Amino acid sequence: MDTAKFLNAEFAPREQSIEVPELAEFFDGDDPVWTVRSVTAKELARAKSAAASQALEVKRALVQALTENGEASEKVDAIRDAIGVGESETPTDMAVRLDLLHIATVSPDLGQNARGVAVRLSEVQPVVFQKLTDAIYNLTGQGQEPGKRKRSGKTQKSST
Repeated sequence: MDTAKFLNAEFAPREQSIEVPELAEFFDGDDPVWTVRSVTAKELARAKSAAASQALEVKRALVQALTENGEASEKVDAIRDAIGVGESETPTDMAVRLDLLHIATVSPDLGQNARGVAVRLSEVQPVVFQKLTDAIYNLTGQGQEPGKRKRSGKTQKSST
């Protein structure tokens, strides 16, 4: 392997545009296309770390619920949440996917509430949410594209 060539090569994240006709009414006449990109190992680790932190918070809430005076049903609900069978527990895979969607969306511009958009999409269009996040995983698995210039940020929408 030519390590010097590898270290000096230009790379760019892979991108994929995915038609989302289910969301057409929210694209204001534009083509209903959602573009996602691959993520770096650091971004993937951050998403996984956030999911792990969420799990830790659930465990803390469990300990608090078990040690407080309260109704037996509240304690049972806390135990269910902590072991992942309650109503308020977000499964780890979903928590990772929520972070990845807002990190890896190139367009549309999700604005300041990117996480909220990801959560809402997962609730109202779970198959679209799954399709988009599967694409992010697939692109990430392929690695960045060699021989392309690095981009300095998200793709800008055309003014025409």
